[in-house]
Parts: sequence; structure tokens; C-alpha cells
Amino acid sequence: MTTYNLKYKDKVSAFNEQSKWFINNKKIVELKEIKYTRTGSQNRARWKYLQMIADILNERGETFTPPGFNIEVPFNKDNLYVIYWQTLKKYMFPEKTRQLNTKEFCDLVDMVQMMFAKLFSISISFPNWEDYSRKEL
Repeated sequence: MTTYNLKYKDKVSAFNEQSKWFINNKKIVELKEIKYTRTGSQNRARWKYLQMIADILNERGETFTPPGFNIEVPFNKDNLYVIYWQTLKKYMFPEKTRQLNTKEFCDLVDMVQMMFAKLFSISISFPNWEDYSRKEL
């Protein structure tokens, strides 16, 4: 089965040619819903965003104290992910045992941005994940 993203002109042309062939040869076409699964570029954008937040917090000299310890630890993308991102995800999507789809991911991003704005007065835009489709962060 071939999947086409019809927002690209070369894909539209290929789709039109294949459709004509199916019609001319009286073939049966099965249409399926494409599920919007989260992409690698969204994951890379998430890590970039968390690193940007960590950099701002570290520039301000902010730290956190892990439960059960009497030390201050600087923020980094990994502990921001565990402390804030994962916690919020569990509250928003308690029934999800697998990764979020694109819509759920975008909803979580909106809430994470509001949370960082409220907790730390940091209001920066989430990186455009489509820009990271082929880039390494």
C-alpha cells in the first residue's frame, strides 16, 4: 500500500497517476484512516525545548532539591522531562500506556508551556517540530 501526503505537489501527481491506473484496470481501492502518530521530529523538538528551558533556569541560578536529599541540583533537560513533562502527561492522559499521538502531544505541549510560564515566568515558543524533521538536535 502506498501512502501519499497530498500537500506535496509530486505526491499529488503520483496519486493521480495511480488512481487512473486503478480505475482503468477496475481494481478495488481500500481507503484507510491514517493515524497521527508522534514523529521523531516532535521528539527532537521536545528535547530541544526542554534544553532551552534548562538553559534559562541555569542562567538564573535556579536549582531544585530532589526528594529525600539535602542538595541543590541544577536543571537539565532530563530532570525537567521527569519532573514536569512526564508528571503532566500522566495527569492529562492517565489511560495512555503507549506514546501520545500528534494531537495529544500538541495538547501536552500547550499545557507544558503554560506550566513553565506560571512556575518560572518563562514564556518561550516550542520549536517548530517540522523544522527538525531532518536535523539532529
